[in-house]
Amino acid sequence: MIDSGGLDDSSELFKNVKAKTLAEARSSDAIIFMVDGKMMPSDEDKALYYALLKLNLLTALVINKVDSKKRRAAKLRVCDFRRKNELCYLS
Repeated sequence: MIDSGGLDDSSELFKNVKAKTLAEARSSDAIIFMVDGKMMPSDEDKALYYALLKLNLLTALVINKVDSKKRRAAKLRVCDFRRKNELCYLS
């Protein structure tokens, strides 16, 4: 299991981390794509998730930090961007 440094383009360092993360994803058996349940998914989050799905690997969408009732609506909207019949895990 590899815990990536994330997928951020905000600096040259993070661009290098992103490139390494995507290379690791391509050579993986499965991908766990984790998003922060405190925020709504950005268009970039969605685009990245759909790009990872195109790798045709087992891919799980996991929503982290959804332990309060106040976040129920947000976590359900995050699950909405998965494809039909895909599982959406909450943490």
